[in-house]
Amino acid sequence: MSDKTVRVLFTGGGSGGPTIPLLALAQEIRKLKKNSEFLFLGSKLGPERKMVEQAEIPFSIIPSGKFRRYWNWRNFIDPLYILGGGITGLIYLLRFRPQVIVSAGSFVSVPVAYAAWLLRIPHVIMQMDLRSGLANRMMAPVSNALV
Repeated sequence: MSDKTVRVLFTGGGSGGPTIPLLALAQEIRKLKKNSEFLFLGSKLGPERKMVEQAEIPFSIIPSGKFRRYWNWRNFIDPLYILGGGITGLIYLLRFRPQVIVSAGSFVSVPVAYAAWLLRIPHVIMQMDLRSGLANRMMAPVSNALV
């Protein structure tokens, strides 16, 4: 293998469900590619920050809003958080310059996937469930692969 640095941006969170598979993938990439660099974009309130930092991966928070399919007053302000997540995602992508983005489905990942699409950065969705959740279905049109 060449000595070229591999940069991977992971995004997901809100719970441990999307985070654990992404951390396992990062661990395997580290075994194969010693000079790899990672960045993990996650939510402010989810448990993923602690898990990611324990894995010694830099963690950054992006604004995130949920797409609720039920009545909640937050449905009126969450589009602003989603837009903010997209803008913040663009900034992190331009700064970090990843070769690929990997997400595992989460409301945090959706704006980052669309930012990646705008910048033509390959995006891969790790689908762990039998049936795709709403976030993965929303990202599918702008993603390069679903694995």
